[in-house]
Amino acid sequence: MNSDSNILSFNSHVKTEVPSDKTPLAKFGLGSLENELPIYASSPVHFQLGDDSELFTECADRKVIYNTRNDQVINVVKKNYNIDYQPVAGVNIIETMLAGSGLDCTDMTRTYEQSHEGARYAVMYTLPAHTIDLGNGDVSALQLAHRNSGDGSWCFTLEVGWNRIVCMNRQVSIDYFSLFKTKHTPNMSPEYGARKIAGVLQGFEAEKERWTAWKNQSITNMEAFKIFAAAAKFKIDTQLTLSELLVSTSYRKSKAMQFMWNRYTTEEVVALGSNEWAAYNAMTGWATHAPASTKPSKKNIVSTKVDRANSVRSACTLLKAA
Repeated sequence: MNSDSNILSFNSHVKTEVPSDKTPLAKFGLGSLENELPIYASSPVHFQLGDDSELFTECADRKVIYNTRNDQVINVVKKNYNIDYQPVAGVNIIETMLAGSGLDCTDMTRTYEQSHEGARYAVMYTLPAHTIDLGNGDVSALQLAHRNSGDGSWCFTLEVGWNRIVCMNRQVSIDYFSLFKTKHTPNMSPEYGARKIAGVLQGFEAEKERWTAWKNQSITNMEAFKIFAAAAKFKIDTQLTLSELLVSTSYRKSKAMQFMWNRYTTEEVVALGSNEWAAYNAMTGWATHAPASTKPSKKNIVSTKVDRANSVRSACTLLKAA
């Protein structure tokens, strides 16, 4: 691999063991992700001896972790750092737990995304057999999201959410969004993980009550604007009226504010009315669908979605019916 400086070089042919392609969810029609998930390996770090030198020396206490799918370095770590797992093994753990949870996985779908050249990845499982129905076709299906990383930025995590079928928004859970979070692979039995997953059904009624309360809670346009500002981390000039804010330079520079406000006023209010449920869906619409950078050196969409979802969850504290 050619680096963009005189710091790194490594052997791109280091072999790594990949677990077998056992598929815990095969009976539900889901095969292995082995050919899509990143494969991590390590190699020594070599320093070039001078800008024009052809001589290199090995770093005594560092090595690189890289993705063998594309030979991209994802982290530089201490030499005693061990790659304890491969992503396919972590996914198999999650899917073993899910298969043993007792949840109805009929017609379950799975999507996979990665970012930062494979350093971070997420796998989403949507279970249409488990839904929250607010009436008039407003139905959301249970969705579990597994995240992990090879660069240490994300823990081994399984989060609860919902997929709103009418618009494909990912609805964030407020109370118990993280079933478990641990370093790398979880130090827990599959049976324990399965019980944790099964427990999500206990929160369905509470979530439905919350959403119904939001649907019944009317808000003004200024209140909606303030909610979006909290999600977008947009500073409001309290001396300005809403009309003045909407033509301000700061608003015109905030793509997040424009997306949420336009979505709210032209889509959500028309379909749902001027209420907190409409504002919430404008935020989750932004978190799920708003454009994001796809440059490898930047946060691309999967990482951006995670950051946005956390911002939406925080902004929900402003909802009066929360």
